[in-house]
Amino acid sequence: MNCDFTLYDLIARNADLYPGKEMMVYEGNRIHFKTYKKLCDQYAAGLSSQGVAAGDRIAVLSGNCDDFMLLLGAAAKIGAVLVPLNWRLSEDEIAYILNDCNPTVLVSGREYLDMARKAAPQAASIKKCFAFKTDDRDGEFIPFRALCLDEASEQAFPVSAHSPCMIIYTAAVGGKPRGCLLSQANLAAAGLQLVHLLELSSRDCHVCTLPLFHIGGLAMTLATMHQGGKTAFIDRFDPLLVLDLIEKERGSFFGAFPPMLSSILEAQEKRSFDVSS
Repeated sequence: MNCDFTLYDLIARNADLYPGKEMMVYEGNRIHFKTYKKLCDQYAAGLSSQGVAAGDRIAVLSGNCDDFMLLLGAAAKIGAVLVPLNWRLSEDEIAYILNDCNPTVLVSGREYLDMARKAAPQAASIKKCFAFKTDDRDGEFIPFRALCLDEASEQAFPVSAHSPCMIIYTAAVGGKPRGCLLSQANLAAAGLQLVHLLELSSRDCHVCTLPLFHIGGLAMTLATMHQGGKTAFIDRFDPLLVLDLIEKERGSFFGAFPPMLSSILEAQEKRSFDVSS
């Protein structure tokens, strides 16, 4: 792999290698690799038109979904830094993180809009607010889809493998969360490690059960992308939905903690799904 390989390079490469292959599915919406690149280009142009530039922080408070991945790809292209927020945190903890990382943009999932509306005024750095999965403006929150410009810009952005790409807030030290800054190369390497560990191929389907604000869910998703596989997203963990996706999408692996595995096994005992994949 080129030592200056970025996440957007991965997106562009997959569009060439696997244009008609499914990259992800969420609530029945299927996006192929070529379409994913096109949408990332359009959203990148939209972010740029709003003044978002390399190094700017974009905070996102959302469950797993296809829009999250579109935002990730668009931000990676222009060199913006994504800050995924743990939606299990308290309002005070969310406010602390926002004031610590100073985002210029806040993006919220529809189900977390109430929390986002309370958090946004507490961070003076936030200039724009967007919401996933809505067609109507909600106060300060503009539909995320409005960023998808018809014509994608061919502008070259100053991004390298060493450019900052994401800040993941980890366990609290001294009572306060600490942000871990990851470069484009860091995220690419995290995915590649799992590729080799799990021996993944383009035939694999990852059922994303872990939240994308967690490095586990993110790394497994990127590992699947590296190999041209498919990821089936669920916004929040539900054992029946996990089993249903394994059956319908021929899921081959997922990440979980022991309590999650126990609930999946219990659900499988009550209603038998085809998990042969």
